[in-house]
Amino acid sequence: MIDIHSHLLPDIDDGSRSVEQSVAVLEALAASGVTDVVLTPHTAVSALIDHLEDEIGHRDETFAILVAEAPAAPRLHLGFEVMLDREPPALLLGDRRVSLAGSRYVLVEFPMPVQPMRASARLEAVLRSEVVPVVAHPERYRHCSLEDFAGWKALGAMLQVDATTLTKRGPRGDTALRLVEEGLADVAAADNHGDGKSVAAALRFLEEHGHLNVARLLVAENPQAVLEDRALSSVPPVRLRTGLDGFEGRLRGASVRALSDADRDPFDDGMPILWPPRSSESSAGASIGASRSRSFWIRRTARFWSGVTRLTTVPVAPALAVRPERCK
Repeated sequence: MIDIHSHLLPDIDDGSRSVEQSVAVLEALAASGVTDVVLTPHTAVSALIDHLEDEIGHRDETFAILVAEAPAAPRLHLGFEVMLDREPPALLLGDRRVSLAGSRYVLVEFPMPVQPMRASARLEAVLRSEVVPVVAHPERYRHCSLEDFAGWKALGAMLQVDATTLTKRGPRGDTALRLVEEGLADVAAADNHGDGKSVAAALRFLEEHGHLNVARLLVAENPQAVLEDRALSSVPPVRLRTGLDGFEGRLRGASVRALSDADRDPFDDGMPILWPPRSSESSAGASIGASRSRSFWIRRTARFWSGVTRLTTVPVAPALAVRPERCK
C-alpha cells in the first residue's frame, strides 16, 4: 500500500508535533503493509507566490531531520498539499518540487466553503500549468455534488477520497462511499496527522465488501502510478451495501418528534437537519407512517450514521441558520 497524503513532517503544520511522533507512526504504517508515504505539508498558492523558495527550503530541512531518525520502511517522498486560495499564476504549480514525488500530480484542496464554479475555475488554472490536480478529500465540500465532482474529472483532475472517512457513516462518509460506488475516486489516502489513520482502513473495508480489485487500484496501483509519473487506471463503479436495512430496524416505530427534536443532527458539527415540513394534520406527534411513507424517511435519514437512535439522549444545541464550515 502507498499513501500519497500525510502530514508527518514534524512541527511544520497541523500534523505530527515531533520526530518521535512521526517515527512511531511510520513504524506502525510499515507494520500494516504501507511501503511508501508522501509527506505533504500544508501550503497555499498565495504562500508559494510570495515565498516559494522559503516554503520549499523549510520543508526540505525538516525532511532531512526526519530522515535521520526514520525507519528504513516505509520509503518517504516529498510533496505539498496546496490550498487553492487564489488562482495560481501560469506555471507556478508546474515546479516539480511542489508536486507529489516530483511527478505530474499536485495534491490540492479548496478553502471551505467553496462553490462548484469557482473550484472548477481553479482546477482549470492548475491544468494550464501542465500538471494534474489531485483533489484531496472531495467529500468535505458539501456545496458540491457528485455531478460537480464528475465535472472536475472531465476537466482532467483526479479525486482522492479519505480512507478512514470511507468506512464511516455520516454526510462525509456517505459522499466518499458514493464517489467509490460511481467510479469517481482515483486514489484513497489517509491524511495522517500523526495519528492512527492508515490506507489499510480502505483496503479492509472494500475487501470485506468483495471489491479487493477496487481496493488495490485505490491504495496500491494508482498511488504507484503517481510515484512513477504514469497515467492512472480507471476505477470501475461498484455496488456497496451501506446498511440501510439496519436503519429501517432502528427507525421502526419512531416518531417524527423523536427524530427531529430541535431539527438538527448532533453528530454533524451543528448542521441543521433539512427535514421536510410537517403538515398541520401531522404536527401533533403523528407517526412517520401517518405523515410520510416509511421509505421516504429511511432514504432521507440514511445520510446520517447509526447513532441516530441516540438523538433523544445527546445534548443538542440550537439549530444554526448558517452552517460554519471547517477544514478539520
